[in-house]
Amino acid sequence: MLRIWKRFGTGGVRGGLGVSIFSIIFVFPESEDRIRVMSFNQIIQFNVEYKTHFVFGMDTHDDITECHDGRWYFKNLFVNAWLDREDIPRMGSMNHMAPERPKRMDPTTPEFKGVEQLSGT
Repeated sequence: MLRIWKRFGTGGVRGGLGVSIFSIIFVFPESEDRIRVMSFNQIIQFNVEYKTHFVFGMDTHDDITECHDGRWYFKNLFVNAWLDREDIPRMGSMNHMAPERPKRMDPTTPEFKGVEQLSGT
């Protein structure tokens, strides 16, 4: 039997930021003492000075838990933090996505010309 939970939590204001955490959790019992837990999480923050929301982080989990002596323990814990486009699990084409942004250059490398352009030299 599949069980689905939606979880919403809030954190206090720290450094001018309010934190909200949203999770959707799917539980797939594989046997009496083994469960697969999959979840999607996102952390939304609010900046009180600029009055704007921004996505602080997103990830997915695919975990296996087992029961031993009446207590549940993680056997496998897999966290896929979405740090780049390639980290996002998806199905289908990416034709509707905006083109990938260019990578930032290190200003200490000789190829970086931004400093000379800004200074007018």
